[in-house]
Amino acid sequence: AASACQKASPAEQESFFHTIENEGAAMSRLISDLLMLAGADSHSFPLRPGECEPDTLLLNTFEAFEPLAHEKGFRLSVRLPEEKTAPIQCDSERIRQVLSIFLHNAFSFCPKGSNITLSMKQQEKLTSFCVMDNGPGIPDEEKPHLFDRFYRSDTSRQSAGHFGLGLSIAKEIMDAHHGGIFVSDTPGGGTTFTITVKSPAAGNGASNLKRHGRRGS
Repeated sequence: AASACQKASPAEQESFFHTIENEGAAMSRLISDLLMLAGADSHSFPLRPGECEPDTLLLNTFEAFEPLAHEKGFRLSVRLPEEKTAPIQCDSERIRQVLSIFLHNAFSFCPKGSNITLSMKQQEKLTSFCVMDNGPGIPDEEKPHLFDRFYRSDTSRQSAGHFGLGLSIAKEIMDAHHGGIFVSDTPGGGTTFTITVKSPAAGNGASNLKRHGRRGS
């Protein structure tokens, strides 16, 4: 595109500049993701744990993504427990990053008009956050590999700007929290991603959270 700009008319250059901008942004995301994973490998994964309200965290994520969902033609909703939720110890920005990865995946692979739901629940000193969609779903044989680095499933679930690193970063974040990360089928069709965080009362307070993480640690 840069080479073509040298010979293109001013009217044609706009399209080439747009391509250059998009590719530059994609490269920036890739470098950022690689640096984050390199930090996890060298045991310098940044984690800043503190007390946060899980329902507020989920609502903030919903409000941040609602305009983008509307723009892309998705119906984004949030579902909170009726009972009062207890605070949790976590790096709230990192947990929001994981939910963002799940939402970006849903936006990339679901057809317009799909329903995407953010939800949470607390049960037996365990807090879980879910991102559920009613899109095309993921074949069972691909689920075990989704959190592997650079893994991308079949061509129907590939898109420009996705390098197969987002879900592996999400797993590193949850490993650093001593939490869980899971993928399952949405009842009726689609995909549900779930993460779990233990409450401080279960022995996972701020002082016990790792400040760096590594897969399998």
